[in-house]
Amino acid sequence: MQENEKNLFHGSKMVVEQPLREKCRENNDFGKCFYCTESLDLAKEWACQKGSVGIVSAYTLDMTGLSVVYLNSDEYHLLHWITMLLQYRRPNNLSNRREGIKNDDPRLFRSIYRGRTGKFR
Repeated sequence: MQENEKNLFHGSKMVVEQPLREKCRENNDFGKCFYCTESLDLAKEWACQKGSVGIVSAYTLDMTGLSVVYLNSDEYHLLHWITMLLQYRRPNNLSNRREGIKNDDPRLFRSIYRGRTGKFR
């Protein structure tokens, strides 16, 4: 492996020889993208969800010219991760229809993350 390359793994129910963005779901946590990890163990967990048999596909990514955000670094906080997550979530997988709150309403964030602390003011 070259210095500018990174080994990545993808866990799923089938072999994915070539990741294709057009086959990805629209409403993933970080938008329409192909999810990979540097951790083989984590890819195995993704592959075998709910006790199913799965496959881990491996890739080598040339990082030349890519900009990377490492949300786990000391430079970022949990709120950065949550903000990115909310940026890409869509109304079909992040909404509170029972209360009539729309996706861009600030009350949505509070209604989801407030939890049991709601009774304390």
